[in-house]
Amino acid sequence: MKLKLEKVLISFIIMGTLLNVEAADSKYPEAKKLTARSVDRNVEEPKNNKQSIDHHNNTVINKVIKKDFSRSSYPKVQSWNKDMTLIRISNRLYNADTLIESSLTSQYYSNSTASKGLCSRSSDYFRWSSVESNIFYVLNSSRKFIKATINDNKIDCTNSIESFRDYEVIHIGPHEGNIDNRDKYVVFIAKKRNNKAVYVILFDIEEEKRIWTKKLENNWWINVKGRWKLSSIDWISVSPSGKYIVLNESKINGASGGMYRYDINFKNKVKLQYKRHNKLLSQGGHGDMGYDTDGNEVLIQFIAGLGIYQFNLDNPKEIGTNILSPYGGGHISCRNIERKGWCYITTHAKQYRSIFALKIDGSKDETVQAFTQTHMSEDINKIFGSPSPDGTKVIFNSDWEKGDKNKVDTFVVTTY
Repeated sequence: MKLKLEKVLISFIIMGTLLNVEAADSKYPEAKKLTARSVDRNVEEPKNNKQSIDHHNNTVINKVIKKDFSRSSYPKVQSWNKDMTLIRISNRLYNADTLIESSLTSQYYSNSTASKGLCSRSSDYFRWSSVESNIFYVLNSSRKFIKATINDNKIDCTNSIESFRDYEVIHIGPHEGNIDNRDKYVVFIAKKRNNKAVYVILFDIEEEKRIWTKKLENNWWINVKGRWKLSSIDWISVSPSGKYIVLNESKINGASGGMYRYDINFKNKVKLQYKRHNKLLSQGGHGDMGYDTDGNEVLIQFIAGLGIYQFNLDNPKEIGTNILSPYGGGHISCRNIERKGWCYITTHAKQYRSIFALKIDGSKDETVQAFTQTHMSEDINKIFGSPSPDGTKVIFNSDWEKGDKNKVDTFVVTTY
């Protein structure tokens, strides 16, 4: 009997290798065709310390035990630290296993009011290190770029590696910018006092110095009700490899709009285009940067009404490829930096409100690894579905169909 069992196991392994090893990997949901499904009300809302089971997807949903209704990060920003022991939600850190707030931040709070943030009271420019689990970076409200360290159950915010006091306004992105996966480069966008010009700054974190500063042509800052906003730029960011800079230029004040890829020295500008009715077009939308299954660095983004498109940053003159139907649009996250070849999608169309992993192979094969339905009433802008660095877990926000979009809870999904 033992011999026969061994033969069966060997045969299974061989078949698994021939078909698709990852499809049988219990760390991820089973790959299935993306199909319409009504809301599965058999999946109950998880309660504090009481998980729910999604039997359709073979996943477990747990609730983060929060003291407020703050939301998990925008999908382009990683929620977990590198070793996935901590999760950041707003200015609080949570134990990633228990989903209870860590003493690292709970000691700074009285009830739900922040008396001290993560190295800054008002900054939302927090980025986990992709290299060290106890490091994070903050561009704080005093325009200091801080490399913070977590040691001995304390957060050390004293290591300011650059001050941008020579600028009146400075952003990472704004909001949608990232540090590369080596913790090498980050790009800032800034405004000087008494000057409406737009400046781009490449900063080397390893060397702790500015590499270059360049003034943008045909772009400027505008004052909207006392706040400075960019006239025609949505965001700018370095790519995961640190080889490229991508800029999303919006159609404001007569600007042409579109997506552009530059080299890391902000040269060799190429417009990222797709074809529609025999015309070459370029359009920004919700998206993120990652890698395809061939190891090419790519931009994956929604294009309104058309679906998800893949753009090759290593060969930017290549026409963008449609790889998924729109399904109501949504958000894209490629923060699964240790699982290349996939990105995680949140969709919002009726009967398609779910979060799933999509293989980035250019095939337009709508076989996906679905983690869960979102159970959100309407507002997709608060779901923010995104993965852990290894892609085995997904975090998202939901009101669980209660209809109060200002009171969302946060949930973590994994397979069982």
